[in-house]
Amino acid sequence: MAWYAKPKGGYNYTTVEGQSNATEMYFMCQDKGWSAPSICAMLGNVMGEGGGNPWRWEADNVPTYAQFVEWSSSAPMQHGYGLFGFTPAKSYINSTNASKYGSIGYGPNFSDQPGKSSDGAAQTQYFLDTVRSNWGSGLYNYYKTQFANIGVNIDDFYYITFDEFIAGKSSSGEAYTFEQLVGAFELKYEKPNNVSAANSYAYRLTMCKKWADYFNTNPPGPQPSKSKKLPIWFYLKRRTW
Repeated sequence: MAWYAKPKGGYNYTTVEGQSNATEMYFMCQDKGWSAPSICAMLGNVMGEGGGNPWRWEADNVPTYAQFVEWSSSAPMQHGYGLFGFTPAKSYINSTNASKYGSIGYGPNFSDQPGKSSDGAAQTQYFLDTVRSNWGSGLYNYYKTQFANIGVNIDDFYYITFDEFIAGKSSSGEAYTFEQLVGAFELKYEKPNNVSAANSYAYRLTMCKKWADYFNTNPPGPQPSKSKKLPIWFYLKRRTW
């Protein structure tokens, strides 16, 4: 598979680009022990954030690098970036991450500085490195009413722990539903505006189920091993004694 990116818009889950990006993310999360349901719940949320496009800027408002610098100091919470809608964008786009994730493709996109499609790999690795520390439960009252207005009781999923989420089941072994897993990821990791969270929940859930159907039909299996060159001694004629 390969990573794809474009300056604006998201990828439909039926496209080669969208499926390839989702499969790359699947492999990376699977390698960390995530269950298939939890990966699909994450992917459903990714579709609700950046539409599966690593270069996606919030509202497709692609800045120049100079504008980004200004945004990061004057209005950091209004401009998300990437697969997960990292907000503020500077939480991902910074010199520390450029150094840490440069070897796996770090390369954010700006209107005057084209990025790398492989930024999707760097973003996903950054996400995996930081998701546990950003899994929080301090906004229960902020979300409770808005979700109640759409007939969803967040008590069903709000206190799912990160370990339970990636396992796809409770500590007692009871499997969580997609409804619970999608809601937990949205409210405990993504933490969007409460109105936006309620309004987009159904879409995120639909996308989760679409990815589950896709991977049931197209099981990714184990991550393909990367080919390695054999040491030079392997090719040398061996002496027989």
